[in-house]
Amino acid sequence: MERELREAIRLDSENAYYHYELSQLLSSRGRKSDEIAELIEAARVATEDMYSYHAYEALKAAGKPDEAIAEAKKGVLKQTRRTVQLYVALGNYYLDKGALAEANKILNYGFEIQKSRYRVEWFDGDLYLVQGDLLLKDGKKPEARAAWQNAVDHGNKDYAAVKDAQMRLDANP
Repeated sequence: MERELREAIRLDSENAYYHYELSQLLSSRGRKSDEIAELIEAARVATEDMYSYHAYEALKAAGKPDEAIAEAKKGVLKQTRRTVQLYVALGNYYLDKGALAEANKILNYGFEIQKSRYRVEWFDGDLYLVQGDLLLKDGKKPEARAAWQNAVDHGNKDYAAVKDAQMRLDANP
């Protein structure tokens, strides 16, 4: 299978999907550095942000947070933006750095994607979780509680972000 994927890439090196599929095969064989290289290549050639998110996750898991963030930042510049989790990751990054305006800006992009891309029944509580954290850090506790409540009210009770939001509500009456 690896040989076939490499041949497909040789014939169409700008096909992000081929690079992604090869990365998954390499990952299943325990070849993490090769997996990451293919994910980065997939992200480089792709017009959509999904592959940047996969590269971000792999780099983060490999203990390379600075490289992970660099890939995430490239992802938000892609022509097609639809991976909400990429914006959640960057929102958390900017929040941790104390760059509240940047965190807010990137989260707003995430909300725009969520509203335009997905049907009403699909919901990403992580956006509201990070938004609440941002608002609390900005001294806006009532607004933070409202954001966390949004995560709780609209999410699946078993979803980690919903559980985290409920814990934050309980800790910040």
